[in-house]
Amino acid sequence: MNKNKIVGIIIIILAILWIIHYCYKVYLYHFTDLLFFTMLPNYVLAINITLGLLMFLLGVKTIKGSLKLNKTITISILAIVLGAILEITAPL
Repeated sequence: MNKNKIVGIIIIILAILWIIHYCYKVYLYHFTDLLFFTMLPNYVLAINITLGLLMFLLGVKTIKGSLKLNKTITISILAIVLGAILEITAPL
């Protein structure tokens, strides 16, 4: 396996975990009787799910070879940082 496939698979796994995490938060917020001390707004959850889908597509394009490795890693890191900043600053 070359570097593109390995990095692409890692990005796809991270993206799937990212999407599952935020979809599970949506489920907990709207369909259970749990009370939360702080809750993320719906737009933050939607943006994070969208960023996860973007990372998934980047991983697929990297495996196919239509996107360079440096560009994929840069965009994925920026998506993760943007999602983390949104999650930290949104409840304030």
